[in-house]
Amino acid sequence: MTVISCLYGDTHDRFAAEWLAGLARLNPKPDAVIVGTDHPRKLRGAKVKIGACSWKHPQAFHLNTALRHVETDWVWLHDIDDYAFEDALAGLGDVSADVWQMGYERSDGEFYLPPHMDCVEVLAAERNPFVAGSCVRTAALRSVGGFADLALQDWALWRALAREGASFQSSDRTHFYYRRHEQARGERELTVAHRPDDMSEMTNWEEFGAVSV
Repeated sequence: MTVISCLYGDTHDRFAAEWLAGLARLNPKPDAVIVGTDHPRKLRGAKVKIGACSWKHPQAFHLNTALRHVETDWVWLHDIDDYAFEDALAGLGDVSADVWQMGYERSDGEFYLPPHMDCVEVLAAERNPFVAGSCVRTAALRSVGGFADLALQDWALWRALAREGASFQSSDRTHFYYRRHEQARGERELTVAHRPDDMSEMTNWEEFGAVSV
């Protein structure tokens, strides 16, 4: 299992030390940690892969940079401003599905457990019911081209996997601490005002083609 994340610009470097500390405490531990980034950074215990972003949405670009270097069967998408619980990866070996959806504890006190859904239900959902910080089989992730150059790249990923017939399994517990803050994408980019354009962008991408890793 490989943990992948991205770090670009200068807004999230302050979270890196705590993120790495959480990963260091994991039991079981991942085989590798890979971070896609825009310039050299020292992240102890992680492999740093640098890419010059040519996309509209740098998060998706840098996640794909990290994905290219994964050599394990599973990937955990773990944002740099989140914090892993010690047992976050416990039970992964018993998962038979292509996607293991993880619950989280949010900094405003919310506890969220993703629902159990099949492909038809995922595609019929009017909002994203799933958690970006979840585990995906590497082969399944690569089979749909990895991450698309979209604002809603995580929702688009679950939908792309559903169209390919991937199987989904949801955990019944929380696996990480999801931090809300003023520099988070949900506060700056993925707002209600941007919602119509973000939805249109995803719809057009689904209709006219995808990117590949």
